[in-house]
Amino acid sequence: MKITCDKAKLTEALSLGQRALSPNSTLEAIKGYLIQGTEEGISVSSYNLETGIVTNIPATSVAGESTVINGRIFFDIIRRLPEDTLSIEVNEKGVAVIRSGNSEFNIMTLPAQEFPDMPRIDSDRQLTLPQGLLKSMISQTIFAVSQSEYKPILTGCCFDIRGNVLRVVALDSSRLSMREEEIATIDSTDSYSFVVPGAALREVEKILKDSDEDTVNIFLSRKHIIFDMGQSRLFCRLLEGEYTKYDTIIPKESRFSVLVNNRCFLESLERVSILINEQQKTHVRLKFEKNSIHFSTETLLGNGYDECVCNGDAEGIEIGFSSRFLSDAIRSVDADECELAFSGTLTPFVIRPVTGNRFLHIIAPVRIAARN
Repeated sequence: MKITCDKAKLTEALSLGQRALSPNSTLEAIKGYLIQGTEEGISVSSYNLETGIVTNIPATSVAGESTVINGRIFFDIIRRLPEDTLSIEVNEKGVAVIRSGNSEFNIMTLPAQEFPDMPRIDSDRQLTLPQGLLKSMISQTIFAVSQSEYKPILTGCCFDIRGNVLRVVALDSSRLSMREEEIATIDSTDSYSFVVPGAALREVEKILKDSDEDTVNIFLSRKHIIFDMGQSRLFCRLLEGEYTKYDTIIPKESRFSVLVNNRCFLESLERVSILINEQQKTHVRLKFEKNSIHFSTETLLGNGYDECVCNGDAEGIEIGFSSRFLSDAIRSVDADECELAFSGTLTPFVIRPVTGNRFLHIIAPVRIAARN
């Protein structure tokens, strides 16, 4: 096998594929990249038996030839090479000779046959979305997936298709995040849902471009999904089980509605959160007064207080929250102002942009001791 290619393009492909390597596996082949010659150049594949990433880059190679190279060592060598181009030649002893400028490395490879076969996916359905749109839908929900394996289905995001509307939903026992969009390419008579593991979606988010000029094709089978993003493809196994009926969690109406400037709210929240230690389960208090919100914390290190202006009256209501959950939600609102809607101290707390109904976040308040 002999390859000549651009260092920057190969480095980028290896960087993307690194997320699907399995460095601690007892199976040596999945610690590395499968490098294959194609008609257009080479493909770089990594597969940890759960998630696979394949990236195609232009190169001079022989179609059909392939080898497996240790992922950590190969990536470290390639990104440190001195010139913009490089060559890789695998000799009859299975040694890859990597050359660029005055640098030369000789590393052992594995036969391509030892790399596990990626599953063949016979697609039942296909979705086409602008990359920037899908990226924003993932980023505004992914932070709310459950980190506990107690209920594995909640460690992923639910893609819920209802007619030509796509909802992406994430939730755990304390919060919910939902974003929805009308998608012209979806069959308006179809309804179905599937759950993608959060870990795989985080990698999809990193690969997707911000631009809506580029599209992503999603191919769906009963157990697997492929995100085809042009030069790169990611596939993974879907999560199995019944997703929580999230519609029942969303309040139909609220007694109080308060409008806040996101930046001012976050600045006050971050100041009083300096003293908070997540391990000690300390929470932030929000006390609503007429046209103002008072933030306070009481910890073993000391006390903190701040306040910000708001538009609305929920005078006398005091609610406790996880400061991290509250910060995550406010940061994900893609607007200058948001609405805080609630009915009492222990009712679901809804956060959404002032205009539009494309997304919302719900946080469960925590019980706080009454002040003396």
